[in-house]
Amino acid sequence: MAYQPKSYRKFLAGTLTAVMATTAFAVTTPQQVVNAEDPALTDVQPGDFAYAEIYRGLERGIINGYPDHTYRPYQSISRGQVANLIVRALGLSYDGELTDTGFADVEADSSFAEAAALLSAEGIMVGSSGGTMFRPTEPISREQMASVLVRAFDVEGSGEGVDVVDSDSINQSHLENVEALVSQGISVTSDNRFRPKEDVTRAQFAVFLDRVLAYTWTESHGIESIEAINNTTVHVYFEEPIDEAPVEMFAFDNELDVLDTAIEDDGYTVVLTTSEQVTDQMYTLLINEARTNQVITGHKEAEPTPEPGTIEELVYALQEAYEQDDEVAFLEALTKINEYDEDAFEDSQVFPDYITSYLDVYDGQDTVEDLAAFVYRVNVETALIAVEAATEETIIGALSTLDLVTPEEYRLIVVSASTERIYEAISELDFESEDILDQIEEVVMRIGIEEIINDLHEAAEEDEDEVVGSLVINQLHQLRTTTEAFNAEIILPYKGDEYAAALRDENYPTGTVDEIIEMLIDVNDGETFPEIEVTIDDIGNYNYVEEELTLSGMISPYEIEWEMSVTPNVVDEDGDPVPGGVAIGSEYSDDGSFVSTIDMSDVEESGDYYIEFSDLWYEEEFLTIPFHFYVEPRAINELENSEDAALEHFNWLIQDAEDLGIDAEGYDALGEEQRQGVFEQVIWERPMDGYETVNDIVEAFNDAIEAQQS
Repeated sequence: MAYQPKSYRKFLAGTLTAVMATTAFAVTTPQQVVNAEDPALTDVQPGDFAYAEIYRGLERGIINGYPDHTYRPYQSISRGQVANLIVRALGLSYDGELTDTGFADVEADSSFAEAAALLSAEGIMVGSSGGTMFRPTEPISREQMASVLVRAFDVEGSGEGVDVVDSDSINQSHLENVEALVSQGISVTSDNRFRPKEDVTRAQFAVFLDRVLAYTWTESHGIESIEAINNTTVHVYFEEPIDEAPVEMFAFDNELDVLDTAIEDDGYTVVLTTSEQVTDQMYTLLINEARTNQVITGHKEAEPTPEPGTIEELVYALQEAYEQDDEVAFLEALTKINEYDEDAFEDSQVFPDYITSYLDVYDGQDTVEDLAAFVYRVNVETALIAVEAATEETIIGALSTLDLVTPEEYRLIVVSASTERIYEAISELDFESEDILDQIEEVVMRIGIEEIINDLHEAAEEDEDEVVGSLVINQLHQLRTTTEAFNAEIILPYKGDEYAAALRDENYPTGTVDEIIEMLIDVNDGETFPEIEVTIDDIGNYNYVEEELTLSGMISPYEIEWEMSVTPNVVDEDGDPVPGGVAIGSEYSDDGSFVSTIDMSDVEESGDYYIEFSDLWYEEEFLTIPFHFYVEPRAINELENSEDAALEHFNWLIQDAEDLGIDAEGYDALGEEQRQGVFEQVIWERPMDGYETVNDIVEAFNDAIEAQQS
């Protein structure tokens, strides 16, 4: 099949899934694939996360795995791999020879070439750097994946509101697509967090792809919903009247038989008579032997449950989910128990990726303390299994996971440059030992510190004399933050060259952390880091024409023996860095005064922000300045015609009238036509380059109110 345009893909959504359904889309189970002649995936076993979805993709011919019969489910999936899977799922290909992909980093003979060219032409994956770079080997983030799936399979939002807790951290270009996946149940998390910046693993993508194919199949048949009416009756609701509904058209998994069908008088509802449903068993509806995204739970009468809001209710929900082997409900209940008593779970974070292990190991624990101990044990054991099974390529990731699931005082200094040494040392450990965690910590800490100290000595040997001091200072701070063995104040920036000389001196012992600390104390010779104060004497208005905020202040003392500077950073109310809020320059005078400029051009939401001032060598901030930022002036500056001005462009002024100095009383006294006149006058009298500040808009708005009053 040659490449086809988007209009054809809408037709393809039906024909493609129909073809897959007639082969092995639904009639082959994952276990049948395991028992088939071809070798199974050795690292994907029953009970593993995404086991069913991976094997369904394998049977459909979408997923291939690696030549060594592994799938590597927990590795990040690359953009090129995603492109290949999407093209296979859509059944797209080129006729003839592909000579140019259109991307500088994808040659025509690359394994990603055809997929990159097809999806780029379709507008599904357009690359970066003006469409010249595809970045096939880079991981794809969850928010990027959402946009790819929505474009590829024409996923539309359900129209219902969705609760994505971390929506503020989703890039605006991806937000609508993320919400579409969430609203259709293609993305489901227990805590309603999408985690947009995280890389997608190969297992996770198999699940997403499986769900989106089920969604496509459901949409192509116009199925609105299904409902278990009683223990032997299921209603299937269609969006349009249906003329016929033969028994063989409908089926369920988990050995639930469809015995008879009937269309109700309204034409929209098909009544299925089934064999007896198992109480609380989950059943997925199949249409023409292909899976839909419609699921029922075996019908039962409601049973009394513990009092809402109690720990007993949460434990009851956990045990119910365990009995039903419901990973989603089990994870949700376990997470809520975690949140119910965070102190007890201080060292026992619940990880969604470990849900299969939690279900496998759970043995009826019913107190917060026992559940916290259970989660901690599963976390560590699962991470240890990954460390023991790791290759040289995956050992760093496995150790990082182990570091994450262990208490804060358990620290692993993982230096990527020492991968080979760490892998060899870890491979020699006895993982049956009771103190295996201590052994791993000792190996990784020792090698990590040795590598950092080695890098420190190499920095001291650099040929370029003018940078040696700075390089040594940087390495000393890395050693400090990694080992936590000494404070920042012991490293004096202006002593960099002297530290380097001491490190080069063969008679000066600097091979251990303690020896390096002694060297620092010796070279400092009683000198200490000065107390530094930063004050701000003026913070200007944000300039929307130049897209910059200018502020000035003073560093004291400034007459010290190295180039002093402060770095302003924009953070939100939670102290998290704001995407797009960056310092673009600072100028310093000999007396310590400075002027800094901040660019907010990529900030997309109005709100309260903070400017934090810090120095490269200090961990804490010197000063925090609050300010309110509006994005609405950009829309006012971008309006092409005054007639297009409307309340939506000025509502922010009216809402904050008192704070901004708007003549609210005068505005309220105007009629509707007069208010429209105010809006149009503000745009009509707008400077050619646009209003520079909010104050300029306020002044123009008040002038327009006065003009309408007269």
